[in-house]
Amino acid sequence: MPINRRALFLPTLVSLGLAGAFLYFLATRFDVNLNATWAQISAGNPWYLLLALVVHYTTFFFRGARWRLLLRNTQDQDSGTPGVFYCSQLVLLGWFANSVAWFRLGDAYRAYLYREEQA
Repeated sequence: MPINRRALFLPTLVSLGLAGAFLYFLATRFDVNLNATWAQISAGNPWYLLLALVVHYTTFFFRGARWRLLLRNTQDQDSGTPGVFYCSQLVLLGWFANSVAWFRLGDAYRAYLYREEQA
């Protein structure tokens, strides 16, 4: 299954639904003042938030380049090495899997995705 279709894959949708339900539970069961929370968010500088997002997600390209280098060192000379953008997508998907799974299973998921796509 191509990487761009994994976003609509049933386990992904179930994970997002569970995360949304958990956030709803936290917001309704605990004394969370949403107006005060929104006031704090609104008081922040949106340019700093945008800069933080750009810097954070740019690092995935560097992580993808590092993973590409590791793949190139483990493959035969005849087989082609995937591109940095492809490896960056795998790293990002593994990172998301780490956020919902235990024991850093996102790293194993990344290797599994690579094996499935290259087979």
